[in-house]
Amino acid sequence: MRRAVAVVAVHGGALSNLVFADPGKLRFVLELLPALHPWMHYHHLCAALGVPYAALPIAGAHYDALLALPASELQDVDRFFARLWAERFY
Repeated sequence: MRRAVAVVAVHGGALSNLVFADPGKLRFVLELLPALHPWMHYHHLCAALGVPYAALPIAGAHYDALLALPASELQDVDRFFARLWAERFY
C-alpha cells in the first residue's frame, strides 16, 4: 500500500491497509460497495488521510454474499473510472 498511486477495491477489511498508504503518492481510492447499505468507513479514513475517495454502489449486492459485478455493468465501471481519472489528473 505504501507505493500505491490508486486503489480500486471491493468493500472489506483489506481496505483498512490504507492507513499504511503514502498520502503524498496515493491519488485516489475507488471503493465498490453494495448499494443497499453503503457504509462509508473508508470514506472517513481517506478524509483523515487527505486522499480523494469515490464510491461506486453495485445494485443488488449484499454484504453477506460475494460482491458480484454483472458483466452488463462492467462498461459502467469503465466509464466511471475513466471519468474519475480524468477529473483527478487532467
